Amino acid sequence: MEAIVRVSLLLWLGHSLLTANASPLQLAREMVDRVAVDSNAYTHRPLVWQLPETGPACFRGDCSGLLVLTFREAFGWNGASFRSNTGAERPLAKHLFDAVGPGRAFLPVMKVDELRAGDWVFVRYQETNAGRDTGHVMLVAADFSADWGRSATPPILPGARQYSLPIIDSTIGPHGAGDSREGRSTNGGIGRGNLRLYASGDGIPLGYAWSLSERSIYRDASRAPLRLARLSPSILDP
Repeated sequence: MEAIVRVSLLLWLGHSLLTANASPLQLAREMVDRVAVDSNAYTHRPLVWQLPETGPACFRGDCSGLLVLTFREAFGWNGASFRSNTGAERPLAKHLFDAVGPGRAFLPVMKVDELRAGDWVFVRYQETNAGRDTGHVMLVAADFSADWGRSATPPILPGARQYSLPIIDSTIGPHGAGDSREGRSTNGGIGRGNLRLYASGDGIPLGYAWSLSERSIYRDASRAPLRLARLSPSILDP
């Protein structure tokens, strides 16, 4: 009996250390791979993150909730941590968008080809009404690759380059064909997909479309400005 308890304790400690040392991206990847369809849902509250050592996982959260949950797990952040770094104990997309800049929690990534796995994309919706989402939050799932470049398809922005950006996010509406949530559930939730990113010839982001479909609507900075961002190293190692 003592041996069983000792083994169980070691397994628990090993899992705790793994979780503590895992990055938000590593945690998000594992959640996408293991979450059960009926345990995955897009919701504003409550936020739920259950990632047991083995077996199915459970996710409940919205787009900004994905960042909140992974930062809790990876860095041990609490309400005070979020307030100090984003201005809100439970930050929304608008708070994260405003937390990008010199001396802030997130450093701006100025060009598409500078993106690395684990960076973030923060979108701020301009046509907001009371009770509506303030924007969208996405986690960059891979380092930049020339393979992201794609032949321009409608909607076409003259002079702009188009990129297929691999992301992980929580949404009620999948990012078109190939999205891990496509056809699996009407509840949305966490998953992998591709965002169509538009950039100038020198790589400055100009706007985006939700998917690679020709029916997807292009949104520029006047409707939904976006910021590419990377968590400042000084936040974790002050």
